[in-house]
Amino acid sequence: MDPIILAPGEGDGDEERSTKLSTDELGVVEFHVEKDDVGDHIHECDEIFYVLEGRMAFRADGRSYDVDAGGFVFIPSGSRHGFEHSSRAHYLVISSPGGLEKYFAETEEAEANGAREEELEQIAARYGTTSVD
Repeated sequence: MDPIILAPGEGDGDEERSTKLSTDELGVVEFHVEKDDVGDHIHECDEIFYVLEGRMAFRADGRSYDVDAGGFVFIPSGSRHGFEHSSRAHYLVISSPGGLEKYFAETEEAEANGAREEELEQIAARYGTTSVD
């Protein structure tokens, strides 16, 4: 594989979600999101969050954590977690092995096309993601 060098704003996606790297081993996605509330779920991959701007609230191991800009979160494969933020946040999500970046892109496209909950669950299952109550 050749080196990948991207200028600010470059990547595959849009202003809100931009995939920077997508390989079998590693996925890197940059998010610029006004607000979000992601329910608890489990992935079949390790997931890292690095908060670049803003403040995010993470749930993991039955506890809540407020993470400011510069904060780092590691979620091991199989760990229940979720997050939210009520104002603009800019952050990176890194997954190993890769694939989670494809899940984000496919889910975004399906939602834009009015996908029903069952369709979104099927997409999640393909990428090793399970929602938990």
